[in-house]
Order: sequence, then C-alpha cells, then structure tokens
Amino acid sequence: MLALLVIVIIVLLTVAQFYLKNKAMTSFGTMMASIFGFVLAFSYYEPLAGLLIGKGYGGQWAQSGIFFILFVLSFAVFRVLTDVLWDPDADFGAVATQATAVVCGLATGLIISGVFLITLAMMPASPKYPYPRFGDGQTAISEIRSAKKPLISADGLVSGLFSWMSKGSLSSSKSFAVYHTGFLDQLHLNGYKARSGVDRVAGKDSISVPKKGLRRLDGENENLTVVRMEVKRGGIKQGGAANAKGDVSFMPGQVRLVCKGGESNTRGSGTAFYPEGRVVSRRSAPQGQGKPLTGVMNGRVLMTHTLDEVLTLSKDDFGTGNRAHVDLAFQIPSGMTPVLLEFKDNVVVSVGGVEPASAEAEAALEGGASNGDSGTSDTSSSAGAGRPRDPNS
Repeated sequence: MLALLVIVIIVLLTVAQFYLKNKAMTSFGTMMASIFGFVLAFSYYEPLAGLLIGKGYGGQWAQSGIFFILFVLSFAVFRVLTDVLWDPDADFGAVATQATAVVCGLATGLIISGVFLITLAMMPASPKYPYPRFGDGQTAISEIRSAKKPLISADGLVSGLFSWMSKGSLSSSKSFAVYHTGFLDQLHLNGYKARSGVDRVAGKDSISVPKKGLRRLDGENENLTVVRMEVKRGGIKQGGAANAKGDVSFMPGQVRLVCKGGESNTRGSGTAFYPEGRVVSRRSAPQGQGKPLTGVMNGRVLMTHTLDEVLTLSKDDFGTGNRAHVDLAFQIPSGMTPVLLEFKDNVVVSVGGVEPASAEAEAALEGGASNGDSGTSDTSSSAGAGRPRDPNS
C-alpha cells in the first residue's frame, strides 16, 4: 500500500507540474531526460559502486547511493541540454500542449517513482520497504512465485524497459537481461535479512567455481545439477565475504544460477534458478533428515532449505586455508545451459559446462580447493595441514 501511495503521489505531482507549467517541448524534453537518466544509472552504477566497495567505502549502501546519484545528475544534465537543443517556448497550440503534458508527465512520473522504489530496494533496510515483496523478513520463502507486487509496478516498468533495451538497441556481450534476469526478485531477496546481519554485498573474489564443479546427477537423483561454490575467507575489502566475526553468512536466495536456452553466451536474456538445497555427507546431516542420494553421490544426502534460511561458514570451516566450499543443488530443466553463478548483489562468475557426475570428478574436487582462476589445486588449500575443513562433511 505504501509503495502504491508513493507512486500515485509522484505521478500526480509530475502531471500537475507539466500541465500547469510546461510547454510542449519542455514536457517532451523532461521525459527524454528521465529516460536517459535511468539508462545511465543502470549502465554505470555497478562498476562505480564496485570501485567503492573494493576500497572499503560505502559497503551495503554503495549501490543504492551511486544508482540514485547517477540518475539525478544525468537527469539534470540532459534536462538542461534539451533547452539548448530546441526552443522550450515553441507553441504548438493549447490542445497539443495539454496532451503532451499529460502523456509525458505520466511517463516521467512512473520513471521517477520506479527509480525511487528500486533505490529503496537496494538499501540494507527492512524488507517491508518499499513493499514486502517476499514478506516481512520473518516469513519463510519457499519459491520465487510467491513474490508480491504493487498494483502499479513502476519499478518493474523501469527495470523491464532497461532489460528490453539491453537485448536490443543497447545490446552488448553482457546483457542486463542475462546478468540481472528477475532483477527485482534479486534485489529484494538479497536484502531480505540485511537487518539481521546477512550482508547484501561481498568482495569481488568472494566465490569461485572450480573445474568440473557443475555435475548433473542421474534420474534416480531427480536430475539435480550440483554446483561446487567455493567461498573465500576474509572481509569485503580483501575480496571475501566475511563479516566482522570472520563468518560468512548467506541465504540460498542470495545465490542464483543463470541459464540460457542452449546457448553459453551472455547476450539476449536468461533465466535465474535458485538452490533447492545443499548436498552434504550423511554423517553430517541431522538424523532422519535429508533425502539420500545414490550412485556417485552414495553416502550423501540432499538437505532442502527455504530461500531465506541463513547458512553460515564459520572460521573453523576454513581451517588454515583460504577457502571453504558448499555443494548447492539446483533443478535445471533439460535444454538449459548454465552460464553464470551470482552471489549477493555484486558478485558474478562464469561457469563451465555441466558434466555427468562421476567418481573422477568427485575425486578431482575433493583433491583440493580451486584457486578460482584455472580450476587447478591451490597449494594453500590442498591436502595436508593447509586444507580447509569441508563444511559438508
């Protein structure tokens, strides 16, 4: 209700301003300035915020602050430029002026309110604001389809429009519609428990996927795709994801496997899948819990988790090495090709092809933690005293 009220107020005030004060060309120029503003904000907020986060500034507030500042500054600059490009006092008659004011005012109001709601969703604030898309922070999230939206989805309009542009006129090898497919779900899930100590950002090197890290299980195991996600110790400034206590806390809803239909590039659009749970050894699972797996995964069980359940890697899980790992299970339909693994708001890694689970692959993975670059063993975490303790065992 609050989000709807904000949208209505912003739209009404914008239309009133346009109708009472603006000439036709001013209304049109202001609308175009708002479009250029959100395009630039979406295009550059991540690299600029990444610079701040990497140097230890801004933390969880960096992305929302940069996004909003970029929009305001670019909106203002383009608005001034429109008065230079054409005569703002050109008269097209009363009917044209009024019609332009209503149409352009409505569009500009929706864009401004959409940007405002997205900015709020990027903040580490209560999940009730700007609206409880998945609940109040205490509600268990079982699936993405439970997402709630305001009656007027201004934030969906803005993010959807930019996603559409990223596939067409603004297309590149790194499409926003791939990297941020389901953008609003991603934002709201990453901030769902930010007030409870689960950070929504991490260091740029905080996760990696080793070679042979994607394994597809056989039919008896529901054709699950198991992804080995290695997590780096250390704080955000050191490229890790640890909090002040040295623990790494995250929700399954903060991990996404982005797939494409039969393609391995990052053009066009993608589909995000969230973990069904973790694959752990049977002896580490609570007695009677977890679904036993068979074949290569014999001796392990699938522990299902809700998307909001907090998983924690403590200092002990890292041992004396610099990485610990988690095996996350995804239900990926046949014909879909994984291309990216995303962690929290700002960490993305490319993933290799999916291979059938095999004893060889499991032996390679258990032989040592990947260094995240070449898929080879990291000497600091190979077998011996430096090897991190497996949190799945």
